[in-house]
Amino acid sequence: MATNAVLHHNKPVMTAKGLFHELEVYPDRLVIRRTDLISRLFGHDEVISYDQIKSIHTYKSLFLIDNGSQLVIISYSGKSRALSYGAHQQHSAQKIKDSVENFLSHREVVSQMNMVQSH
Repeated sequence: MATNAVLHHNKPVMTAKGLFHELEVYPDRLVIRRTDLISRLFGHDEVISYDQIKSIHTYKSLFLIDNGSQLVIISYSGKSRALSYGAHQQHSAQKIKDSVENFLSHREVVSQMNMVQSH
């Protein structure tokens, strides 16, 4: 029963606006909403479930003039998504990273508990 409640969670736990996107964090997924004109006209929102995420990292961006950062999400399939944040948005990017890592570690603990109970 609790799983259904999580899967249908409609309000983001956290939102962070980046340079060309808005990233929404839910208990079971991330949603990347592109905000640049071309992506809004021809693209679509990208949904990434936590089961797909292998790791998440923040890096100082070498390409942004204002000492911004990149939030990089790496999936088990090898696909990576790099989201850019300006200097004034770096705190939001770090909070997103910490939140996602928290969800991922919680998922790992639950998975390990289920394995122990099944043996």
